[in-house]
Amino acid sequence: MARTIVTVPYHCGYEDAVNVIANILTVKGYKLTNIATGETVWKQGTGLMTGMKFVKVEFTQSEIILSAWVSVGICSATMGEMDLNGFVGVIPKKQVQKVLDEIMAQFRVY
Repeated sequence: MARTIVTVPYHCGYEDAVNVIANILTVKGYKLTNIATGETVWKQGTGLMTGMKFVKVEFTQSEIILSAWVSVGICSATMGEMDLNGFVGVIPKKQVQKVLDEIMAQFRVY
C-alpha cells in the first residue's frame, strides 16, 4: 500500500476533532465508505472520469493520523494505491494534499 501518512497533534476533544474533519471532508465531496481491505475511509470520486481520492483518519490519545492516497484508472482497471508524491496522477494528488493541508491548519488553531 502506497499511502502518504501525516500526524497532527490535537488538543481539543475527540468528538470535536471528528466533527472538524468530517465537516471539511463532507464539504469537499468525500463520503464515508468501507473499502475492500475492510477499512472505513473517506472517498471522493468513482474512477470513471476522475481519479478516486481517499483519506483515512485514525486517532491516538494526542494525535490524528491521516493516510491519503489516490487510485487512477477506469473502474477496476486502476493502478492501485498511489501516495501523493510523483507525477502520475498529479492533479488528484494535489487536490488531496490541499485537503490534508486544510485539516492540518484547523488543528494548528486549537
